[in-house]
Amino acid sequence: MLLQSDYEKIRKDLTQQKDEERIKAIEEIQRQKQNDLTSARNQINELEQQLQQIQSQLLNQQQKSKEESLVALQNANEDKRRTINEFQMRIQDLTTQLQRLEGKNQEDLLQQKLQLEKEHINQINELKARHMEDIRGQQLAYNTHLETIRADHERTLALEIEKQNVQHQSNIAFLFRRKFTLANNNILLCLEQLRKDITRTYSNELEEKERAHNKELAAIRLQLDRALEITKIKEREADLRIEDLTSDINIKQSRIDNCLRDLNELQEQIEQLRYDIDMRSKELQRVRNEAQKEIKHREEKLRNENEEKIRDLLRTHENEQKQLLDEFAKAHELLKLRVSELQSKLDEADERYRNRESRPEDLELMTTLQQTICSYQEQLKKIHDEKKYLKMELINRETNFNKVFTNAPSSNVGVINPLAYNTKFVPRNSDVSASSRKSQSPRPSKLEPLVTNGEIPHDLALNHNKPLLPKRFIK
Repeated sequence: MLLQSDYEKIRKDLTQQKDEERIKAIEEIQRQKQNDLTSARNQINELEQQLQQIQSQLLNQQQKSKEESLVALQNANEDKRRTINEFQMRIQDLTTQLQRLEGKNQEDLLQQKLQLEKEHINQINELKARHMEDIRGQQLAYNTHLETIRADHERTLALEIEKQNVQHQSNIAFLFRRKFTLANNNILLCLEQLRKDITRTYSNELEEKERAHNKELAAIRLQLDRALEITKIKEREADLRIEDLTSDINIKQSRIDNCLRDLNELQEQIEQLRYDIDMRSKELQRVRNEAQKEIKHREEKLRNENEEKIRDLLRTHENEQKQLLDEFAKAHELLKLRVSELQSKLDEADERYRNRESRPEDLELMTTLQQTICSYQEQLKKIHDEKKYLKMELINRETNFNKVFTNAPSSNVGVINPLAYNTKFVPRNSDVSASSRKSQSPRPSKLEPLVTNGEIPHDLALNHNKPLLPKRFIK
């Protein structure tokens, strides 16, 4: 046991030393590789940073030149657009104002003329209608008056004739003719007088109406003259306004011409700026091409230098790796020799351990164990015999009990035969099982165990007396 533990300790120490040496060698190789790689990466990063700085400087210069040219062009274009928009807005405002004024003047003149003509026509029509209505009324009145006079005169004549015919039937025709002629003459005189009166009244009324009509016409003519004077005054004012507006338009047109000249000058300046920008862009392109050539030349140079450095590093790395592998092989061979020596020592120790003599303590322990095994076997035999005795006693008691309390041979109350007990499962719902349950006696309850808490119920010494005979009962 001691040799085995020593062997295991030595073996563990050797494996630990071997693993530690291997880990250290691998870590040193990895560190060297990482240092070499980090140095190469740092050099590459520095070169890339230099290239990026040069490229960023060139790009910044290009962007600045482009931005300056674009800003100048944008400012010139914005100024041009603003001036053009301002002049266009002014021209549109002036044209709209002129159109509005012309339209207003024309509309005012037309409306005034139309209103005057309409008023004049309406007045003439009203006068004509009034005159015609008066004439019609007078004619109707004259006709009605004549008809009434005629009707009255005819009535009076008819009455007088009837009276004369009734009263003077006996008068002579001469008197009748004389009276008739006198009456006719009187009627004609009356009619002529009436006609004269009517013509007088009619002529007087016509003269009065003509006078009133002439007065109204004179008033209308005065109003027309006044309206014409007002329209002439408005036309003069409109002409003055038109002259003022034309002068303003001429002034603004001159301003527009000046602005157009300025625009032409600005366009020339813009073209000059574009020409300058093109020249600068060509110069920038030339500078860019030269810079790119220089950058490519430097990149090739740095690349060649890096490749040479990497080759040198790889050579050194391969040489170091070969040296480390040689050292590792030598150490591995030494360890193998040491392990073989230790293995031979361990085999010798195992042989000595196997061929060792037994100790007295072990012999005593073996004898005690054999004695305990024998004692346990005797106890088991005694327990088995006691079990048989108890079974016999139970069988005797059950037979006596069944003989006393039952006459049926099949009824075995309290019989416990665990060896002959049927353990088949009987379904509950079957009719056969129910009838068998009714016919059979109830199953006895489970007996309590004989052994409790690991104690033996009887003495180890069995009762050698024979069991009693079954009791007999006399009916």
